Amino acid sequence: MLNYRCDILGWNSLYHRLFAPYLDFDAPKNATVRPNVIRLNFLDDNVRGLYVDWPLEARSNVSYLRFIAGNHRHDPQLAELIGELSIRSEEFSKLWISHRVANCTVGTKTFDHPSVGEFELMYQSADLGDGNILKFYHAEPDSPHDAALRLLAVDLDPVRRF
Repeated sequence: MLNYRCDILGWNSLYHRLFAPYLDFDAPKNATVRPNVIRLNFLDDNVRGLYVDWPLEARSNVSYLRFIAGNHRHDPQLAELIGELSIRSEEFSKLWISHRVANCTVGTKTFDHPSVGEFELMYQSADLGDGNILKFYHAEPDSPHDAALRLLAVDLDPVRRF
């Protein structure tokens, strides 16, 4: 679950393994360290490397932020996020001045995960009406993409039981 700024408010174990397994699973619960999808996409090489077509992902992220900024002009945290990305990422700055606006609610993303390789996920976003968004990722059933997702779900570091 995300808020409109794309701060991660909660994630299941599979999304955590896909997107940022090196972050603490409980990080979304703590406002001071809560991950932000767009910040990670631009400033974290691990996340950035997950996308087969990162330039497309970057354009989508920025056009979505422009869409949101129109409705939340007085949000200081959103302004802070945009300012931080503008200063720390030349790519973000170049895309921001292009003025593309879009609400990205459905689509397909191709990932190249270090554990399971390349696979494609479809996504849909559900607006919960309270400023939060529930994002669903899924693979075509019985496809190689589904197999990769199932492999990613396997716990390769189980707790030993005696």
